[in-house]
Amino acid sequence: NGSVAFPWSKECLVELKKLRKPVLFLSNSSRRCATNQAALERLGVSSDLYLDLITSGEVSWKILAGTCNVMSDVSSIREAKAVLTFGNDSDDAEYMKDLPYRVVDASEADLLLARGCFSLYGREVRSATLKDFDDELQVAAKRGVPMLVANPDVVRPDGNASPMPGRLAQRYRELGGPSAIFVGK
Repeated sequence: NGSVAFPWSKECLVELKKLRKPVLFLSNSSRRCATNQAALERLGVSSDLYLDLITSGEVSWKILAGTCNVMSDVSSIREAKAVLTFGNDSDDAEYMKDLPYRVVDASEADLLLARGCFSLYGREVRSATLKDFDDELQVAAKRGVPMLVANPDVVRPDGNASPMPGRLAQRYRELGGPSAIFVGK
C-alpha cells in the first residue's frame, strides 16, 4: 500500500536474492521510478534486492518525453503542445519540469494527463477533489481533448474510497470526453 511493507516481504526478497532469482517490480503508480525507489527504501527494501522497477508513471513520462515508442503512433500525444495535469499535488511540478509542454488550464490544453485525483496543475498547482475536476473536465470534453491516464486503477489498492485516475477517465467519458489512452496493467 506504499505506507507499510508486508512483514514477510523483505525476508522473501532476501531469499529470492540468495537463490539468484531476479525480481522486477511492476506498478501502476503514476509516479516516476526514482520516487517509488525512494519509497521502497523507506520501507526497508533496498535496491540490491530487486533488478528493476517499472511504473505506469515512468512509462507515461517517457511517452510524453518522446523517448518511448510504445505509443509513438498516437498523434494526439505526439502533436500536443499544452497539457493540464490532474495530479498527486506533491510532485506535479517536478514530474512536468523536463517535458516539452506548456502547462495550461483546460481551455488551452491539447492533452489531459491523469496522474492522480488530488490536484490540478494548470497555470499553478492547486489542491482539488474529484468534484472540483468537473468544471475542467467539461471544458475539455466540449473541445474533445484527449486524455492520457498514467494509472488505470479506479479504486485504491488498499480499499480506501479515494478515487484514482481510472475513475477520472470514466468521469471524463460520462461528461462526453473521448475515450482515454491508458498506460498500466
